[in-house]
Amino acid sequence: MNLRNLTRLAAFSALLASVSVAAPAALSQECPVELSALGRVGFDDVWAAVQSIPNQRGEYETTAVFEARQYAALTEIDPVYWIEMPLNGEFVSYDADTERLIVPVYAAYAGFLITATSANRLFGVGSDYARRYINLVGVRARSESIDTGSYRGETGLGVQRNVRQVDQITRYLFERVDRTGSLLNQRRQAQPDDVWFGVSVPPADARQVREGGFWSVVYAPAAPFWASGEATTRPSVSVAVERREIDRALTGDIQCLLLHKANGEVVAFRATR
Repeated sequence: MNLRNLTRLAAFSALLASVSVAAPAALSQECPVELSALGRVGFDDVWAAVQSIPNQRGEYETTAVFEARQYAALTEIDPVYWIEMPLNGEFVSYDADTERLIVPVYAAYAGFLITATSANRLFGVGSDYARRYINLVGVRARSESIDTGSYRGETGLGVQRNVRQVDQITRYLFERVDRTGSLLNQRRQAQPDDVWFGVSVPPADARQVREGGFWSVVYAPAAPFWASGEATTRPSVSVAVERREIDRALTGDIQCLLLHKANGEVVAFRATR
């Protein structure tokens, strides 16, 4: 990764270097919507809704007609979503002497920078979206491997083998780095131990974050709204697996981020602008 990309990645990973304990009045100032009116949902629920928005203009379609189709679809879905995100408690640490809870970037699967390869796979090689959204940074919502079947295959040397078929699905939320007024515009040198959340909490709360806790984002869809792409890795002599890599990305405005205990209670939050 070059220095420019490293700096852009650092900007996003530094987003929550300091956070506040969530008091209701303060939280309402940090998040632009009433969270209790939203209800937390999973990425796949939002993906199913946002996919109804057209994200490609037809070859013989005027811009006005295309935008009218998008607007019509937008009126049928929610303008804002509260999405639950995974947290790897193994990497969360707590200092009982200072009562400081630290969630590093890698524990939240955060700070991902989209590459040219991923942009082309998601938005299409050479497309306007791929060129425009190459500056996206984001967070990984969830990744999973699903066994989809098997078949009897033959290597180039004529060896018969049982080949396992696997779908590797990765989900992303992306936002433009250069959004005006966003904390994503901050610049500092990247460090391997960048803090995603750092908050003062009592031991009991820290335990509930580390053991079953999660974090969440408030997300508003914005063009191009969504993208998907896939590539297949063929089996080899040494690895008898046919792997289909599926990327699913939502794009929009990431408005605020929250850290939760296992019971859903918010212990930290931060607006992104």
